[in-house]
Amino acid sequence: MKQLNPQAATLIFPCAPDSCHKFYSEARERGENVVIASSVVSDLHDERYQTCSHHLLPYIYEKEFETLFLELIRQHNISQIFCPIPSVHVFVSQLIAKEKLNLRHLTHMPIRVYQDNFLDLQQKASSAIAHINNISPGPTKLTHSDVTAILQYVNSTYGESSFDKICSIMGIFHDMPQGDIVEIGVLAGKTAGLLALMNRYYKTGAILAIDPWTRDEALQAEFPSSVRDVMMDEWDFDLLATSFVINMLPIICQSFNYLRMCSEDAFTHFCSTPYVSSQEFGTVEYKQRIAMIHIDGNHDYEKVKLDCDLWLTKLAPGAWLVLDDYLWPHGDGPNRVGHELLTNQAKYIEQSFVSGGALFIKFC
Repeated sequence: MKQLNPQAATLIFPCAPDSCHKFYSEARERGENVVIASSVVSDLHDERYQTCSHHLLPYIYEKEFETLFLELIRQHNISQIFCPIPSVHVFVSQLIAKEKLNLRHLTHMPIRVYQDNFLDLQQKASSAIAHINNISPGPTKLTHSDVTAILQYVNSTYGESSFDKICSIMGIFHDMPQGDIVEIGVLAGKTAGLLALMNRYYKTGAILAIDPWTRDEALQAEFPSSVRDVMMDEWDFDLLATSFVINMLPIICQSFNYLRMCSEDAFTHFCSTPYVSSQEFGTVEYKQRIAMIHIDGNHDYEKVKLDCDLWLTKLAPGAWLVLDDYLWPHGDGPNRVGHELLTNQAKYIEQSFVSGGALFIKFC
């Protein structure tokens, strides 16, 4: 990779958008010399830009702009520009060509980036529909726009579920009995959001998300300690729980709630009380029979086995189990439990397959 001239600078202009603040922080960490500019005085007083050179430039349509912009480039030996505003991006590109400046954009044309990303999303939706119809016994009721919208939401939420797993979850809704939808292990709500959005179309039943969001419950003894301990210290579990709620609020209309407790305690609550109440989502009643369960909590063998031993007793006829990380390079807990289910419960299994590393089982 070509190294920057140590005396060269990177210009951020205009510096107001949030993406500029993020870029500035990263550039400073890389040791780059950063110059910021704006046509709005208040932008230059942003406390996040404390240790760099600040410059006020005219608006691009003012006659003084070109002269002062070129002077700024020469004065600070600017070789790169971060420019996320479309109109400014176009104007600066034309100026670079006209003046033959040795100045390169660090961003593509923002409008083109957005359009390309959206076209890519639409192509993924077409692939998703093909995948869904391959899983489902009949053609999905979801339109191309429906799938595009669902993927857009899911892609915007933090999580590690793969594209294939997401599509397969969408596919099994077509062949699911009525009943509750349960997820054990929520993190920030990526698959919980997927389940909620799919439930809008299929109206399968009420959704219950379960996660204690605590270090002790998340600690996986079978995970390599060199990585495990570092990862545990990175998480702010209270913040993670809050982010889950924030991620869910815009898409929840009804029939969704959560329990912040371990799987075993949640199971006791589920069996003894047919409703769950929370400040954010009100009170939701449950049928106490499960149409689909996604088990993605602690991956230690004993934890996964306990989840299955408890919750699978509440499955409705024809219900689905999605066992996450059945194929997983960091441990074999889910794989061992899944293999035991496939072997010991074979006569009760109507269908099974692996997608995106997860094991899907439909029980008779």
